[in-house]
Amino acid sequence: MVDIASGSRSDVTVVLLGHDQAAHRERALHYYRQAGIACLALEALETHSPGALCSARLSQALQQVATPLVNMALDADFVQAPALDSAAECLSANPLALGAQGYALGYVPGNGQVAYYKMGHSFPALEGEGASARIRSHALANQPAWRAVVRVERLRSVLADLPEDLDFASWRDAL
Repeated sequence: MVDIASGSRSDVTVVLLGHDQAAHRERALHYYRQAGIACLALEALETHSPGALCSARLSQALQQVATPLVNMALDADFVQAPALDSAAECLSANPLALGAQGYALGYVPGNGQVAYYKMGHSFPALEGEGASARIRSHALANQPAWRAVVRVERLRSVLADLPEDLDFASWRDAL
């Protein structure tokens, strides 16, 4: 694994979680390949997949990651390359930061058109210190922390601490 980040998308590997979205897998892999972004796909995880299985699969995938940063995404999500550049640059400039996150766009398909909308809200000012304050900030902004670009080593340590009796959604949120 690379220990020093250069602050670009080449520092990030996107890990596709494959949650009930098999039809999107090939399109996602093609998208990341065309964008020059390293990408790994987990064996598909289902809604009923136990947390222990989810952690084991992600842990196995992280063993293959050759970059210092990782971003988890659902197969139907498409993380924009410039967003990965910005997150990697932020983490490179702030070596004590654990992760970097912007915002996500959702979409609603219509009759011959697609409407996009911004998911979540701006992050409020951090009140207090430590992990609890950061988690509260994510919750108030309706921004799932698992969507952040994070340092691989930090994600490995979080995986080791997760309870085994979580379902997929709870497991993802616990990250």
